[in-house]
Amino acid sequence: MPRRLFRGYWDCRHCGTIDIMDDIYDCPHCGKARDDNIIFHPYRHNENKPRHYVSSDDSDYRRLTSGPDWTCSYCDSNNAFSNTICRKCGHSKDEGDKYYFDHHPERKGIIPIDHGTNKTTTNNNRTVSSDANDNVVHYPPLVTIPTPPTKTKVDKHENDSKNYYPTSAVASTSLKPYDYSPNYRPQLPEINLPWERIGIIAIIIAAIISVFCLLTPKERTITITGVDWERSIVVEEYRTMHESDWHVPPGGRITSTRSEIHHYDPVLDHYETVTKTRTVVTGSHEEVVGIRDLGNGGFEEITTVVIDTEEETYTELEPQYVDVPVYQTKYYYDIERWVYDHTVTANGRDKEPYWPEVNLTQSQRESNYTEVYGIYAINKAKKTHYTLSYESWRNVSIGDIVHVKVYITGYVEIIDE
Repeated sequence: MPRRLFRGYWDCRHCGTIDIMDDIYDCPHCGKARDDNIIFHPYRHNENKPRHYVSSDDSDYRRLTSGPDWTCSYCDSNNAFSNTICRKCGHSKDEGDKYYFDHHPERKGIIPIDHGTNKTTTNNNRTVSSDANDNVVHYPPLVTIPTPPTKTKVDKHENDSKNYYPTSAVASTSLKPYDYSPNYRPQLPEINLPWERIGIIAIIIAAIISVFCLLTPKERTITITGVDWERSIVVEEYRTMHESDWHVPPGGRITSTRSEIHHYDPVLDHYETVTKTRTVVTGSHEEVVGIRDLGNGGFEEITTVVIDTEEETYTELEPQYVDVPVYQTKYYYDIERWVYDHTVTANGRDKEPYWPEVNLTQSQRESNYTEVYGIYAINKAKKTHYTLSYESWRNVSIGDIVHVKVYITGYVEIIDE
């Protein structure tokens, strides 16, 4: 695919003549040659001047694709890349001569274009559409030449002070202005950070850190002011229970049966016509995303292929289901099981723990045994109750000062007495 090239312009810094075509090397007004300070611009100051696109079979196409202009190190005249000798002084091109991008390295790379949200723009009083159904190649306006600041530079040949930039009317456009000064650095596209998502992530991280801090045990030095203990025994009783299930466990005695709903099965009832929407591809079009300065008065449009889509409405038959109950036989039965009856507890505030006495009938038995040992202690002038293991509890006494790890549950682990 041929490159999309168009010819640019330059402005005479000596007399202020603007919009001089790229293939003209001497100002048509004052006759001054363009030199190493020349900067080409792609957009004309006068909107009525058409943009000159170059086809691949044009001689200008070969000139623009040959390479950047070079400046004679002897007379400072600007020459085409294909010239082997200077057009002004006849000096042969050598290693001392510099090219356009040697003088203007900031002009390398792609100049981005901000099209905004509009798909239709106006160029030279004609509407340029982005309709993908026609085969016309669209060229939206690229950038705007702003009115540059007036500054002074001494001409190295004549030593007379001239305005480096001419002041002129600025072409109006809705696109962002582009600075063509030698010190220009292309602006990076604005980065829109997802602040809402970042905030949610920050809250989650803060919550995780808070939970970690709560679960991490804290070291304290406490003074023991009291002790307590509690021991419990659960008593279970063997009883006849009346239960129901879809099957009878071993030992169960059936008392009755009943047909009941076991589950529901979805069954197709009918079809309904429903209207839906979907995104379909209707074609594609090229969109200009930037331009490249070729360094010889020409510019290249950088394009990308944009897929065109539209929302399409369609109908389809959607199956409708009903839930049909499925019945099975449910069994009601009697069965003997050990079940909880009561708990017997003993406690005290001394160092002599014991298990409570349990009086059992023939149908009862002892089940779970639990024991809890605690201390009362002063921590930073606050009296608090803690629990700890039996081995640690039996080795401490009232009045002891101990260094402990305190967990969020109130359990302590003695580090050192």
